[in-house]
Amino acid sequence: FDSGGDTEREQGGNVYAVGRGSGRGLVRLEFGRGKVRSSAVNVGDRVWKTADPALAKQLRSTWAGRADRAGGEELSLVVRGRAGARLRVEALGHGVSVESEECLAEAHSRPLDAGLLRAQFGRLGGTRYALGALRAELEGGVMLPVSALNRMRRALVAALDAAAEESRRAPAGSLQQLLEGIGPGAGAAAGCSLSVLCRTHEQIAAALEAGVETVLVDFEDIRRYPDAVARVREGGARSVLATPRIQKPGEVGYFKVIDRAGPDGILVRNLGGVAHYRDRDDLFRLGDFSLNVANPLSADFFLGLGLDRVTVSYDLTAGQVLDLLGSRPGPSRYELTLHQHMPMFHMEHCVFCAFLSDGKDYRDCGRPCEEHEVQLRDRVGMLHPLKADVGCRNTLFNGKAQTGAKFFAAMRDAGARHFRVELLDEDAAEAARVIGAYQALLAGEVGGAELWRSLRASSQLGVTVGTLEGG
Repeated sequence: FDSGGDTEREQGGNVYAVGRGSGRGLVRLEFGRGKVRSSAVNVGDRVWKTADPALAKQLRSTWAGRADRAGGEELSLVVRGRAGARLRVEALGHGVSVESEECLAEAHSRPLDAGLLRAQFGRLGGTRYALGALRAELEGGVMLPVSALNRMRRALVAALDAAAEESRRAPAGSLQQLLEGIGPGAGAAAGCSLSVLCRTHEQIAAALEAGVETVLVDFEDIRRYPDAVARVREGGARSVLATPRIQKPGEVGYFKVIDRAGPDGILVRNLGGVAHYRDRDDLFRLGDFSLNVANPLSADFFLGLGLDRVTVSYDLTAGQVLDLLGSRPGPSRYELTLHQHMPMFHMEHCVFCAFLSDGKDYRDCGRPCEEHEVQLRDRVGMLHPLKADVGCRNTLFNGKAQTGAKFFAAMRDAGARHFRVELLDEDAAEAARVIGAYQALLAGEVGGAELWRSLRASSQLGVTVGTLEGG
């Protein structure tokens, strides 16, 4: 029950029975004991249905029985062809493609379509792969024997295995060798732009030295934003300030602090920020990943509320990103993060206050988050950095960065033009190396797979393809 007030005191729970009310047109809902206080529910309050067991069961049936996909490396395929030419299948992000032995013929009965292709190319049981997204780009009605499709599937698997083995054998080289001869002003070719998110003044200096034109600033203490804006502006770049990821009742003052810093743009991370900056046409407004733009409907929704561009959700695989770029509202309205330490979870509990202070909250904790660095060790021994924000909420970041370098060419060819690198704890030198690497990628001076292998080879810059690989 939504009264429009404090969301932490909303009433609600599972509905165990629905019956007729005592008056005409009334419905009686039965909740668990103590879950809803009638005195806290008023006439005119909105009622939201947040779960539906029947719908959940229906959705679950769409993937039930597909256990063969579990643990497999997900493939995103594009199938192209026309009558009189060979059918071509490309595995996006792998640099692998195969062609049919015979040419396509005009179809008189059952033409090839996405469903038939998925049925044949999805038969990957017993291999290390699973079929993810499949896009069919066929001109007219064409046909090919099923036996030919099966041969193509086997050839594709063999080519993928060979490419993987070659990649493992290839010497990666050092990142420093890779970047030799690349000047700090190396820029993006073919209309591509690269913005950099910085969390320290050192990183801002490295970004400006590299000639970055848009600097996103994400400081734990937003009171330091005016100094950051002045520094970015002095360096001739555009300053974009990040809002907190969560805005609770009574925290609209954070937006006022950000406004007083006088930025050129805002990295909007929550719905409160979307509403606050809706009519600020004088600012560049970029929706961040936390708005969870994962389909055309959500993109249209936020762009319709005044955002100039939206960041693609981190939950999507590379194939799903390509599908999104090919849909509404067009690839120019999306921004893609090529490099970041994936935020694993965001929590209300402040670890800094709990373990490094005798206080109870920000009023008496002494702000240990401003003096100490905290990392959490997982069960395999990897350390993951923990950061606090202005609202004393903590975000745990993956200790290993995720890169989309392997998929950059496919995303660029799909029309993507706006890319981002997010820094975390890098010092000035390391930040400069990371930024230079991705500037070289956008400029076409290094390939995505080569850059990915080089980043993996560096102990400081170890990366994974993470969610982009799928599976």
